[in-house]
Amino acid sequence: MQGTLSILQGGLLLLGLFAVMWVVSLWFASRVGGWRRLAELFGFSGLFVGPMTRSASARIRFLVYRRTLRLGVSEQGLFLAPKWSVRLFHPPLLIPWSQIEAEMRGRGIWAWNGLRLTFPAVPNAAITFYARELDIVLPHVGAEGPDR
Repeated sequence: MQGTLSILQGGLLLLGLFAVMWVVSLWFASRVGGWRRLAELFGFSGLFVGPMTRSASARIRFLVYRRTLRLGVSEQGLFLAPKWSVRLFHPPLLIPWSQIEAEMRGRGIWAWNGLRLTFPAVPNAAITFYARELDIVLPHVGAEGPDR
């Protein structure tokens, strides 16, 4: 019986360590990636109305959010919200189109074609979309670049 308790305690300890590491990772990602700074200006707590895709991907600075974002576009702007599993420290964003500068990026040594969005009000913050996400966002921005 005592051996079973030790295994149970070890399992609970491992589960607890995983939970702590997950929380620390999400906190760190929100700070390093720039999500926190974007949320300070563009945080959104309302109900987004407009077409939305689930399981979208984007690179925010150098962190890749692969199939963990809900992406929406409307007249008000660009909506981004992580799925529940990565929502901690990542509130939904609604960025007005007037606050977005867009540039198409050509294929390089380390990157594929992509749409890079920057925000004059939030220096050093950038969101890059590729593939199907690019097709959703591109019609709403005036992107300049090698393919335009």
